[in-house]
Formats: sequence, C-alpha cells, structure tokens
Amino acid sequence: MSESGELLPKLRSREEYFDYLDGYAVRTGDEIHERRTTRSVGKTYMLETVGRSRPAPPVSQVFQRLGLELLPIEDETLFRVRDPRIKGAGDVALLELLNERHPVVYTLLAAERSDAWVGRLVQGSPWLDSLWISARLFGELWRWVQATADPWRFTRLTFDYEAFYEADDPAPLGNEEEDPGAMPFRDVRDDDRGPLARRSSRFTMVDRVATVQSRLGPLQEVYRPLHSIVQLRVPSSGRTGGHDFWFNGKVTNRSDSFIDHRQNVDFVLRTYRSVTERAERLLWFDGSAAVGEGEGLRLRGAPVLLEFSDRLSEQTFDRWIRTTFGRRANRFRLAGHPMRLGRTKVHVYGVDRHLWQPVMLELTDRHLYAVLPRGTCGNTVHRLVTNVQRFLDPEVAAWVGEQRFEDLVENSLPLPPRAA
Repeated sequence: MSESGELLPKLRSREEYFDYLDGYAVRTGDEIHERRTTRSVGKTYMLETVGRSRPAPPVSQVFQRLGLELLPIEDETLFRVRDPRIKGAGDVALLELLNERHPVVYTLLAAERSDAWVGRLVQGSPWLDSLWISARLFGELWRWVQATADPWRFTRLTFDYEAFYEADDPAPLGNEEEDPGAMPFRDVRDDDRGPLARRSSRFTMVDRVATVQSRLGPLQEVYRPLHSIVQLRVPSSGRTGGHDFWFNGKVTNRSDSFIDHRQNVDFVLRTYRSVTERAERLLWFDGSAAVGEGEGLRLRGAPVLLEFSDRLSEQTFDRWIRTTFGRRANRFRLAGHPMRLGRTKVHVYGVDRHLWQPVMLELTDRHLYAVLPRGTCGNTVHRLVTNVQRFLDPEVAAWVGEQRFEDLVENSLPLPPRAA
C-alpha cells in the first residue's frame, strides 16, 4: 500500500505508475524469497469485450456503467479505477487497454477480494467476458515455455477436473446463487458445499522445466484428469519466479518485475486474440434470403462440435442440462429453454449472455453442437471448451467446422514443429 494507506498512490504518468508497480514487485519478490511477506502479490485480469464485427460502447463507458469511477492517465488507454463501494481503498486498480478488444485490470487487492470484485464486474455487463484459456491453449503455451525457458528453471502446472454434473445425488441443486460457476473467479470445492460425493482431481506439479517435460506425457497417458490443465507458470526473464496464468484469465505476478509481467500478459493476449479471430472467420454463419422462390434461408459458415471421449450417463446429462439452463448464473454463461427430443438429446434456441447473441445448440450424451451467428464473440468457443474440459470430459475433442480446435491453437505461436 501507499503511505496514505490506499492501495495505489496518486501519480501523474504511465511511467510513474509502472515504475511504482515494478518497485512493488521487487519488494514483494524479496520478501517471498526470504519467507517473510505479508503483502499481496500483484494480479492481472485479462478480459474480453468485442471485436470489430459489431458496434460497441467505449470500454471506459462499459466500466463506468458498472458504477466505477475512471480517471484517465495521460491518454484514453490507461485509467485509475475507483469503486465507491470499496471503502477506504482509494484507487483499487489500473485499467489498461492493451488493445481495443482486451482490457486488463491490474490490482494489488488480496486475491479473495479481487477475484470476487472482478467476477461481479464480468457478470454485471454483457459487454464483458473473462478470457477462457483451455487446456489446448495451455498445451501450446507449455510448448513455448519448453522452447524458450532455461530447462533448469522451475515451472508450475495445475490440473483440475471436477465431475460437477456426475454427483450421486439426483436431487435438484437448489438456489441458483449457490452455483460455484456464478462468478468466473470463484473456485468452490466440495468442502464448501457439504458432503456431496463426486469425482474430483486436483494436482499441482512444481518442478524444473526439463523434469516436467520428461514426466508429463507418460502421466497424462495413464490418468485422464491430467489433460485438464488450469494453470501454468511462465518463468520470468529474471533469475527466479514467474507469471501464473489461470484458465479464467487471471495472472498472478510471482516475479520481481512488473514490466516483464506486462510483456508476458501482452504476448498471451495477442496469441489468444489470433486464435479467437481465426475461429470467428471459420464459424460465423450468415443468414441471407434466398434469391429463388422456395429456396428458403441459406446459411454459410461452420458449426462448433465438441465430441466427448466417453458417453455421458443419463443422470450426468440431465444434471448438466438442468444446471446450465435452469439458472440465471451458470458456468457456460448460456440461457435458453431446452426442448427434449429424447432422454439424452436436447435442442436449445438460446442466447449467449456475453453480447446477448442468439445461439442454436444440440446437446446429447455424445456431443455438444453449436451454431453461432455472425457477431457472436469467438470467446464463446474458448468458454465452451474450457468448461467442458473441467467439468464433463478432460479429453473432449473440439472442432470448428472441419478444423480441429487444437490445430487453430497450434498455428498461433511461432514454435518449432512437433517431433515426429
């Protein structure tokens, strides 16, 4: 905190703020190394707004509509953020527009406060969504770490698979506000909800890059949940520490440099945007009136297909449908009225709560099939893949039209080709 007790001091320029955050990271890194820190590490939240496909309000206006006070620093790409609802904190964050599609929030709030605060902002506006980093993209980032980092540096990977819809209790889940997926940065476990029994695997591997490189593949072959990567530490350019990227767009700075942290955030954002816009070019359907009489409506584009590696049980399928479409707040951020076509087959003509775009869905015990009209944010694809991977099937196969989703991801980074 600053000498006034506020989270951030009142400074005059971008350079002064970045120097302050860089100094804060150095001091925090020293204290962590000496095992005596009580200060919160810096955190960044990468967010999604909308691409060029449709008109949208300025990003600053989106945040102001959420009740925040934004004060520009030098220009309209960096703002001090004040939330009148957080008493005594002063400026709680900085908001930077690294590009017109992806604003980022830098904050020194403690994690339990910042996660809930940013989660409420995302849920409070259809113009905002979290970044959803699926295991497919984490796999490509991990290849990048192997290609660029010293093999003797330490890295950290976290794997998390919770069969949320596979619980042995067939009773309704209850109040919608109890849904752990109501806010994108909450991570509620079974212990928080009582003795409900379901499969749940969470595993963190901290080791040298070379060691993880030699061990991870064989482990994934024998234990499916290890395909569900939810966090990766990218080693810093300094001697120690790194940057923890999480599946929901949160990035924790455990290095001694804010400048290095920001550069890594910008790199991942550019990679993510490349994948998103490639997916959009493939999947947008165009509905246009037919020229000839009786030709009806012509659709052009490609669907999204998520194929499950194992058939879902009827109970799991039913719980998935009821939880997703029976609540205003749900993990998939979808809304609609399911039409039952069979015990394990449902059609939904609904909306994506990000941008309130219509979506057409077919959900069965074998796949999820989605048709996204022009203007739907490609971030929806990332969200679908990430949440299916974490809660339904860690080995789900995803397709955008005839192209595998992992191929879209693989071509987004300048890496050496995979070994034969």
